[in-house]
Amino acid sequence: METFGMSIGGMEDQVGGEMGMWEVKEAGVKGKGLFARKDVGAIFAGESVIMQTPVLVVTKELLGTPSISEKRLVLEKAVEQLPTKTRETVKKLDMNVDGSFEDMVTTNGISVKWPWVDEVPELLAIIPEAARINHACRPNTLWRFDDYKLSFEVVALTEIKPGEEITRSYGYETRPHHRRIKSLEANFGFICACPLCTASETTVEESNDRLSEIKALKASLPIDVKETPELLRLVTKLVSLLEEEGLVAQLPQYEEMMAYTWSSYGKEDRAKYWAGRAQKHWEIVAGRESWEQRRCGDLERNVTAHQTWRTWEGEPWLE
Repeated sequence: METFGMSIGGMEDQVGGEMGMWEVKEAGVKGKGLFARKDVGAIFAGESVIMQTPVLVVTKELLGTPSISEKRLVLEKAVEQLPTKTRETVKKLDMNVDGSFEDMVTTNGISVKWPWVDEVPELLAIIPEAARINHACRPNTLWRFDDYKLSFEVVALTEIKPGEEITRSYGYETRPHHRRIKSLEANFGFICACPLCTASETTVEESNDRLSEIKALKASLPIDVKETPELLRLVTKLVSLLEEEGLVAQLPQYEEMMAYTWSSYGKEDRAKYWAGRAQKHWEIVAGRESWEQRRCGDLERNVTAHQTWRTWEGEPWLE
């Protein structure tokens, strides 16, 4: 199968579907979408919504092949070899261009890189349930890929209320509104109709201003230890803007930075507070078993034993 640039898997460990957490429903102009069931409780941040292996994995190299007939033949054979139920599910996925199998792959595929496969580093993976999740520039889920188990996990990024649509970002969420719209249309073939992109002109302008300031702050963060007070001032503002803008997935790295900075000042309570926040968000973004959440947990439990403790020389007051 490697010769053809694809592989075939199954539909296992769906988690959310088996637990009755979500259902597929019509989502207006977006076609079908995934929604939290109204008759169950909220899905909490960090909960698994979907966990499964891809039913089909295709190399981007194959899609770049100039021979249309070759692409069509390979993809048709791949889909026809799937189990009957899986094959029918794949054929019902939404498409944006001509209804071909190539259109199905490019419309519904999730882009991944497998670092241990040098010859085919860029792939598109098809997970039918995940493919039903529509885009939002401020989504309520994110996905993680486990390259050991070859499985995808869709995780609640924020609390999802009963009846609420489950969304994920297809990318470009940090770009200003007009650039996001153009990028999504050019790459995915749709005009974004998420709550942020269809909000009032004032709301969109305020979001654009925050995104511009976030970009400027990230670019100006000092790296010299002598500028630690300035770093603290800028990161404090950055975290506030990220929260206000709803860019939850970006929070933990800067919260962790805050924890280390307060630790260097010898401020145990503040270091513990920020380490706790970072651990909570890393657990959502990187996973419960991730090194990121473990190291922040270690810092929260014993700040004074950390290598950053009281390493700052001087008073930590900002000018």
